[in-house]
Amino acid sequence: SSPGGITATGAASPIVVTGLTNYTSYTFTVTATNSAGTSNPSSPSTSVTPKKSQTISFDNPGTQLYATAPTLTATATSGLPVTLTTTTPNVCTISSSGTLSFADAGTCTIAANQAGDATYIAAPTVSQSFAVSAKVPAAPTAVTATAGDEQAKVSFPPSPDNAAPAATSYTVTANPGGNTEAYKMSLGVLG
Repeated sequence: SSPGGITATGAASPIVVTGLTNYTSYTFTVTATNSAGTSNPSSPSTSVTPKKSQTISFDNPGTQLYATAPTLTATATSGLPVTLTTTTPNVCTISSSGTLSFADAGTCTIAANQAGDATYIAAPTVSQSFAVSAKVPAAPTAVTATAGDEQAKVSFPPSPDNAAPAATSYTVTANPGGNTEAYKMSLGVLG
């Protein structure tokens, strides 16, 4: 290395040179050695300036309920701000302030990154994956029934609960008489 004449040896590329001083600019030359001897030095490498390393602390929040909006935080040993991003936008998104929003039940994965600056190198990415549990939808409201010949047409709007994944079926149960029957349907109106 230049400056310092620090050397490192290895059998193949890449070779890590340790013992450098942070914030000092270095270039490197390489020689090749075999049983016949050692080559002349290569042309100098591009200049690099070592920086301090940093790590990220980012705890797994555990299973989350679909209807919630928790806030996640991560910190870097450098004190620099950490950016949180989703790798599963079909399940969750995250705001710049760290607030989660859920699009569906499933597995949410959030990545924490810190790109570094003039003093610190980029931190290794830390990812956390956790389950997002579905919430039971609310019961439909404004249920009406229209009588027919040995039948009734039961009408209602879709479940009003925006805090849960959409209902995939409804069951209508007729009462009284101890003869309760359940009818399943796809989204829409049972007729």
